[in-house]
Amino acid sequence: MVTLHHRFYQLILTGALVWPATQALAQTETETNPPLEAGTSMLEEVIVTARKREESLQEIPLTISVFSADDLLKRDIRSLNDVSNFTPGFQYNNQGNQETGRLNTQLKFRGMTTSQFSPSFATGALFIDGVFVLNGGTSLSLMDVQQVEVIKGPQAAYFGRSTFGGAVNLITRDPNMEKFAAEANLRVTDRGNNEVNALIEGPILPGRLSYSLSGRSYDKKGQYVATDGGRMGNEKTNTINAVIKWEPTEKLSFKTRYSYSEDDDGVPAQAFISGSIYDTCTGTTVNSAEGMVQPKNYICGKVPYAPGIPGQPGTGEISSNTSIPHFFVAARNAYLDDLLADSSGTLPGVPHQSDMGIKRESKRFSLFGTYEWDNGYSINANFGSNRQQTNYVHDFDLSDRVVWFARDPQDLQDKSYEVRLASAMDRRFRWLIGFNKYEQTFYGNGAGGDFSISCYATRQTPASASERYPADCVGGVPGAFVIYSPNTLENSDRADVQGFFGSIDFDITEKWTAIFEGRLQEDKITKGAGVNIPGATILSESYDDFLPRVILRYRPTAATSLWVNYSKGQIPGDFNAAFINANAYERAQLVAIEPRLTAALDAETLDAWEIGWKQGFAESRGQINLAAYHYTWGKHQGPLIISC
Repeated sequence: MVTLHHRFYQLILTGALVWPATQALAQTETETNPPLEAGTSMLEEVIVTARKREESLQEIPLTISVFSADDLLKRDIRSLNDVSNFTPGFQYNNQGNQETGRLNTQLKFRGMTTSQFSPSFATGALFIDGVFVLNGGTSLSLMDVQQVEVIKGPQAAYFGRSTFGGAVNLITRDPNMEKFAAEANLRVTDRGNNEVNALIEGPILPGRLSYSLSGRSYDKKGQYVATDGGRMGNEKTNTINAVIKWEPTEKLSFKTRYSYSEDDDGVPAQAFISGSIYDTCTGTTVNSAEGMVQPKNYICGKVPYAPGIPGQPGTGEISSNTSIPHFFVAARNAYLDDLLADSSGTLPGVPHQSDMGIKRESKRFSLFGTYEWDNGYSINANFGSNRQQTNYVHDFDLSDRVVWFARDPQDLQDKSYEVRLASAMDRRFRWLIGFNKYEQTFYGNGAGGDFSISCYATRQTPASASERYPADCVGGVPGAFVIYSPNTLENSDRADVQGFFGSIDFDITEKWTAIFEGRLQEDKITKGAGVNIPGATILSESYDDFLPRVILRYRPTAATSLWVNYSKGQIPGDFNAAFINANAYERAQLVAIEPRLTAALDAETLDAWEIGWKQGFAESRGQINLAAYHYTWGKHQGPLIISC
């Protein structure tokens, strides 16, 4: 399978309105901060919250890339994919786990990825204001985001599970307490990739209560045409965010945010090129883990694009179906129509989908509360919930032969609770303690199914365009028939996680600081159809561990920060569903081929070492940030295909 890409040109218009717009500016010159020479400017200090507190980016002993709201605007950053283009060591892919399009996503830090599609086994995670976001923000709006923090390395001490390789934290802006303001930006391209973002905000009770509303409408026309004439790569998203900020006193504040998003995508831009037909491996030798091998019926090296090959970009002949063929209308019955339009009996409530593509609804809610005492101590609490329901109908055989269509619905939901207490941060000895509880369910299979629509065919692959639709399928004659294959939901899982976390910072001297952080976590994974279907097979295992991070920082000058840290990451173990469901004879065959096979797998572990150097120079007009790391990834899980 190959994914298709294309270049495009765009026009961007941005505008903002603030009312009233009066503003006073003042500058005071002091001996410690003399005026800069004409034509020079000092870099603004950047404040980050990667350790659940406000710290200077140049002082925090972590590798972090930060983007302010101005950075997002100036660089035309509109998605996490755009963020990854400007962030070394971080990759974001809408195409996750071999599924093209925007079905699943992956956040990859320093090259670490996973073959799993469930968020329970992710190597990187996305947070909004510190609250976990399911499925990595598939079609996220950044309109009301104040700052993006990309934090590299295991972050379990503060953010918990799914931060094996790192975390991205989106910090949303607080609504204006004093003035009404509005912003809007528009992007129009010559490829039909258009987007409108808008935001309004203002006070309800000046100085005490305020609101903001933001929205995004995104519509991209696919750039490729399939053999049935349909567009490939169509994407559409509509999102609305609402925020309320309440400050009843100077020391007490609350903030709540709700987000609703709808996605309606067509067939993703993909093509399938058969290795058996366009074999470029026969006669070659390849060095593999088993030694030198001579593969056959595969594609080696570059994809063999040439006239006549169904995946050739630009020809309009990409081999795929973009809709349910019209000649199956006569073959449909009431049961099939209900199956296409609804998920009754499998996952009730997912969006109706009567044609090819993805439909998804995402709902996110969060509530935050903060209180700070006169002595600098503070307490913070938050609650978050996510619900994402998806229906995905796709061409399972990845060819324009009318052979196999499948539906893979998903239903993801979670809730999280957190409370933490922190000492004053301006003292030599500083500390933070907290408790977090997280509950998540993932309903889905990901192995294809629910149903297939088939017709009689004598060839696996058509020899010419005239054979795309076998004669006995045209017009819905008796040669067309429907096979229903119930979704087993065997890959569904549930996670119940709770953890106590904390940190201690101690300034040994004015230049040396020792930092001890950690999380004592209990992670219980339950997997199988029994998560959603009463009486079905269910598997369960608990993984308890202490996940530490130890940092030693040295600051010889105010402009120099050096550090070394050690941290540990963990991904809970998984289950071999095929091995568990096999009978005794089948298990014996499997074990004979691969003796390491077991019903349950141990948790994956990461031992991470990092050294870093942050240096300011030229009177704070320039900065250098460097880091080196060494990771040991233990008990790495991966797919294994066995023929017996």
